[in-house]
Amino acid sequence: YAAAPPFLPGASKGLCSASSPKWALSWQDDFAGASLNLSAWTVANNMTHGSQELQLYLHDDVYVQGGNLVLRTRFNPTYYGTKLYNYTSGWVDTMEKVFQRYGRFEVRARLPNPKSKRIWPAHWLMPDPAESGHICWPDGGEIDILESYGQMYNDSACGTFHFGTACGQDLRSGPNGRYPDVAGGAKPIDFSVDYHVFAIEWDKDCIKWFVDDHLYWERWTDDQTAPHGAHIPQTPFYFILNTAISWWGPAFGPHEPLMPVYHIIDRVSIYHAVQE
Repeated sequence: YAAAPPFLPGASKGLCSASSPKWALSWQDDFAGASLNLSAWTVANNMTHGSQELQLYLHDDVYVQGGNLVLRTRFNPTYYGTKLYNYTSGWVDTMEKVFQRYGRFEVRARLPNPKSKRIWPAHWLMPDPAESGHICWPDGGEIDILESYGQMYNDSACGTFHFGTACGQDLRSGPNGRYPDVAGGAKPIDFSVDYHVFAIEWDKDCIKWFVDDHLYWERWTDDQTAPHGAHIPQTPFYFILNTAISWWGPAFGPHEPLMPVYHIIDRVSIYHAVQE
């Protein structure tokens, strides 16, 4: 990831508004119950995401505790078919259950220990297949509200936008967003110590990325760093929350000493814009 230019709250470029609209809550889960609300969430079990990631997603690594959703990643050798996965982790999503076109999407969370090599927590949005008709990546777009990478970009949060007009054709170009701008001299942040709010604001022309209400990156329809603009999505998207282990980056041995690590999510919220 390349460092993005530092944007201050209220900054704007392209077709992005210099200010945010008034927001009204559409949906929220603060995980106050004894268990996960399965009318809103689906828990992955015996699932992989791509052939190269090193973890297997198990429902045992997803649970509610103390008013938080916990996604645990651990050294837990498990076979799926004939393949051995040394690590298991957690994935939940709201596909075909909770989705919205445009608005503010935010997650208040503490990320896993950033010293854990290759740990890859993410909060992201994908086109809801029942509502959008987009059935393959990156047709329709992918909005990554938050990605972080243990021992690589563990001092900052990254925002990414993938898009395309055909299956497997990612038209993303230019740098991804990164906060804080450590390469530019900003003080690093350990996102595992305290809760932080990771959010995007999305309308028909623009997507803006925030950490704790600090605006740090934007993509817009006529963005000349992308071929023919950034193809801002126009269909409803749903949430995915997960922790992966990347196949690229610093190597580690057969047992990561810091595991298990925990991705702790306090709240997930979706807002819609209202007229003043």
